[in-house]
Amino acid sequence: MGGGRDRERGRVPLYLGVATASLIGVMFLSMTVAISKADSLKEIAKWLEFIVLLLLGAQYLRTRRQVWTLVLFIIAAAITQSFFGYAQAIFSLGPASFIRSSTLRVYGTFDQPNPYAGYLNMSLVVVLAVFLLGRDWLTRFLSGIATCLVGGALLLTQSRGSQIALLAALTFIILVGFPGIRAWMRVVIIGICTAIGGMLGGFIPLSAFGQVEHFLGLNGISLQDPTSADYSTAERLAHWIAGLRMYLTHPVLGVGIGNYPDAYANYYVTIFVNSLGQAHNYYINIAAETGTIGLVVYLFFVVSMLIAGGRAVSQVSKQHRQVKAELPQGAQRIPAPLERREKVRLLTRPLRFAQYYRRQERFELFGKLTNDRALVIGLMAAIITICVHNLVDDLYDHGLTNLMALLLIALIASGRIALHMKVASQEKLAQEDQAASHPTREEGSTTV
Repeated sequence: MGGGRDRERGRVPLYLGVATASLIGVMFLSMTVAISKADSLKEIAKWLEFIVLLLLGAQYLRTRRQVWTLVLFIIAAAITQSFFGYAQAIFSLGPASFIRSSTLRVYGTFDQPNPYAGYLNMSLVVVLAVFLLGRDWLTRFLSGIATCLVGGALLLTQSRGSQIALLAALTFIILVGFPGIRAWMRVVIIGICTAIGGMLGGFIPLSAFGQVEHFLGLNGISLQDPTSADYSTAERLAHWIAGLRMYLTHPVLGVGIGNYPDAYANYYVTIFVNSLGQAHNYYINIAAETGTIGLVVYLFFVVSMLIAGGRAVSQVSKQHRQVKAELPQGAQRIPAPLERREKVRLLTRPLRFAQYYRRQERFELFGKLTNDRALVIGLMAAIITICVHNLVDDLYDHGLTNLMALLLIALIASGRIALHMKVASQEKLAQEDQAASHPTREEGSTTV
C-alpha cells in the first residue's frame, strides 16, 4: 500500500507516551503563573512537535531499510555541519568571545559552540558504535571515516560538557558492546570506591584531583571578579544559582515554562545581570520553570526514554545471540561461493540443497543483526549524551528536540523490526524444509 495508508498501528510504549503527554500537560499548567504566555507557548510548541514526531514516526518507520536510511541522512547532515566547523577554524570566522586559549571555538550554524557540540555528539556516538561493533569491513570503514570527520569538529568546539557526555556514551558502548569487559569493571568500581573512601578519610589529599577540577573549570572561580579564563564557568554557575533561587521561591509550579529569562532579573547574582536565556542545566531549568511537579514528571520522561531504548537494545541483542547460536560451531563469516559442479550436485539432492541455503540464510541474518545491534547501541548512546550534556546545558533548542525524537523512533522501531526479521526468516526456512522434504510426492502428482 502507498500514500497515507503506508503505515501500521503505532508501537510507542505506553509509559513513554504517558510520560511525554504528562510533561506537556505540566508545562501548560505552569503557564497559569507565567510572566510571558508567549514565551511559554514557544517552549511548549517544541514538545508538541516532539510528541507528533514520536507518534507518527512509530507508524511510518516500519522496515530495516527505512531505519538505516533515516540514520544515514542524520549522519550526512552532521558531516556537512562538521565542514562548517572546519571552515570556521581555518579562516577564524567567529567572534572574539569564542576564543579560548588563543583558539577559536567553532559553532557551525548554531551560533554557540555548546549546542553545536551537543548536536555533533548525537551523530558521533552512532557512527562510533557502528565502527566498533559493525559486521562487514565496508560498513566499519565508512563509519570510521564519519567518526573522524565528526569527531574532529567536536574537538574544535572545546565543549567540556560534550566531552563528558561522550565519555559516558563511550563507556556504555564498551560495556554493552563488549560483554567480556564487564568483569574488569568490578576492578574499576572497587578502585573508585577506594579513592572516594580515601578522600573522605583524609588519606588522599583533595589536591590530587586538581587536574580534574582544572579540566572542569571549577578551581579558582570568583563570582565577584572572574578572570577572562574562568568567566564562562562563573557565568554558568551564576545561572545555576539563579535557577535554584527561582525554584526555591516557586517550588510548586515554578515561574512558568519558558520564562527563565523573563524572571532572571529578580534572581541574578553579582555582576551577571544579563540572562543567557536558560540555566545552562536543564534539570535546574525545568525545576525553576515548572517547579517540583515538573521536575518529577521530567525525570519520569527521561527514565521512560532510557527504559524504552534499553528494551530495544535488549531485543536486538537477544535476536542476535539466538541467531549466532544457530550458526555452525566456529563459523564467523559467510562461506565462499560454491563451484558450478557442486551447485549442479546440490540441485539433484533437494534436501542437501535446502540445508545449504538454510545456512546461507542464517549467515545473512546474522550479519544484518550484527549491524543492527551496533546501530541500536549507538542510538541508545546518543540518548545518553543528551541526558548527560543537559547537566551543563540545554540541548532542547535549535531543533535538537526533533532530532532526539527521530533517534528515539529509530531506536524503538529497530527492536520491533529485529523480532520480525527473525520470525520471517524462521517461516521462510520452514517452508523451504517442507517443500524439500516431499520431492517424490510432488513429482508423482505431476506424472499422474
